[in-house]
Amino acid sequence: QERIVEEAARARQRERAKAYGRHDQIRNRRMQLSSRFEMQRIAHQEYLMQDFINLIQSELEQTEEIERDIARLDQLEAEHVERIRQLQ
Repeated sequence: QERIVEEAARARQRERAKAYGRHDQIRNRRMQLSSRFEMQRIAHQEYLMQDFINLIQSELEQTEEIERDIARLDQLEAEHVERIRQLQ
């Protein structure tokens, strides 16, 4: 009878050790996933920041092009006004 009790105790210990092992595996997997998700979140944030910077740069380039066009048109207008004065 004592032997049966000892074997049952050893069996419980083995089961407990297996449960702890599974718990450790689950915890390690969860930590790996959390780490990977955090890296993905950071990468996505960096992508969004770069996209925003590119958008602002594109708008700035368009604004500069429009300002150059306005300056050219102002110059043409001044030349036309000068020609009209000369013709009068």
